[in-house]
Amino acid sequence: MKKTAYRNNEGTFSSFFTGPIYPIVIAIIMIAAYHTSEEVTLNVLNLGLASLGLLTTRSIKPLIPVFICYLYQFSPETGIDTLEGLGWLLSGWRLALYIVSFGIFILAIIRNMRKNGALDSEELRAIPYPLAALILSVAFLLNGVLGGEWLPASLGYGFAQILTFFVFFYLFYLGLKNEDGRALASYLAYCSAICAVVISVNMVSYIITDDSFLVDGTFLRHQFKIGFGNVNTVGQNLAVLIPMIFYGAMKNRAPLLYFGASLLCVAGIAVTLSRNAWIIGGVAFVLCFIIAAFVGERKRLFRVLLPLFALACLAAILLYGDVLYELFKVNFIRGFDDNGRFELWNYGIEEFLTAPIFGKGFYALDLFEPYGFPLMVHNTVIELLAAMGVFGLLAYGFYRIATIKPFLKHPTLAKSMLGLSILIVLVGSLLDNFIFYIPHMLYYPIALAVAFRIYNEETEVGKMFGYGWY
Repeated sequence: MKKTAYRNNEGTFSSFFTGPIYPIVIAIIMIAAYHTSEEVTLNVLNLGLASLGLLTTRSIKPLIPVFICYLYQFSPETGIDTLEGLGWLLSGWRLALYIVSFGIFILAIIRNMRKNGALDSEELRAIPYPLAALILSVAFLLNGVLGGEWLPASLGYGFAQILTFFVFFYLFYLGLKNEDGRALASYLAYCSAICAVVISVNMVSYIITDDSFLVDGTFLRHQFKIGFGNVNTVGQNLAVLIPMIFYGAMKNRAPLLYFGASLLCVAGIAVTLSRNAWIIGGVAFVLCFIIAAFVGERKRLFRVLLPLFALACLAAILLYGDVLYELFKVNFIRGFDDNGRFELWNYGIEEFLTAPIFGKGFYALDLFEPYGFPLMVHNTVIELLAAMGVFGLLAYGFYRIATIKPFLKHPTLAKSMLGLSILIVLVGSLLDNFIFYIPHMLYYPIALAVAFRIYNEETEVGKMFGYGWY
């Protein structure tokens, strides 16, 4: 009798933590933390719920909404994007609380993966691209080793790259072994839409309560101090959500709500005044809109919405062009100037030539941000050459080739939209440093893991979902 009751409770818990309500609860906690500046105390509730979910389900699916929304709980008052704010968060009782809550959380992850067989030898032997992961990991650790200015900080940053590129990816890939790949894509779309709402609510609150960002009808880019990132961070993280939100509009219920979430992303990108996000996010939005009009189950709906949206944009420009220009005139004035990127690229090439094998190292380059992260040279290829040399560039190239397989072999709508999200990070990193920064790499490993799960199901079961644009 007791055993039956336990099973029923386990089913109830499992259905909650894998169902549609749990991500909303996580979103409410994140928003509450942002508006009350109680990130430390509410983090206990946040991670406590996630830990309970991990202990009562057959996968690490409950980790997805926490992972992609976690950054957006940090408020301007806390100031995590400053050394003072970070020091305050990681001091005294707050540090102790973080250690305890994260300790329990990590133990729950380990328990979940062991219980569900994710760490079985058979599963570990079948992980994707082990050789590419090993070689690139070695390259990360050897950054700057023969550059003459090797620094321990460079080694530490190499470990950070291994964490975001591989530890996070394999965590989700192995932890989601009991999940249906196509259902995971739909769930990620749902969580992406909720994440867009979290960011938007916090952005609106920030704009309303801060009188230094919107001044005399103009957004001031240099005054964007939202708490959880700068203009490029927020713009990029909104852009990366767009493809999977559109996937939700094409496949899930309530397509208009998903379309509304995509519009929140576009509006948020516009407000950040991040030119990188304007270009890449804008192209992604238009491309996804066109795909939705010709592919998926809601083609007729989006064929109606597409011209209506174009007309609405045209009307807004004709009727409110002056207002829109004033709002975003900072970017119109800046235009397409390189903002020092050409100088950075030349510097990176010069540093590469002084240490061509393993580079100068991330922290040996004479570029530093006040926050303590290496400033980098705003281009993936040149950064790899300058910091990690030819060995690093070749290792990264091998890794990129290994990760492209799921998207080229038997392309499907789910894999293509997942790939587009990843492509936004990669293309954006040709003009910035997103691929090397942890805040920009919280969505990437989940999208890649889900894509590989779908690919494996197609390979092992044999056209389980059908090839083509389903």
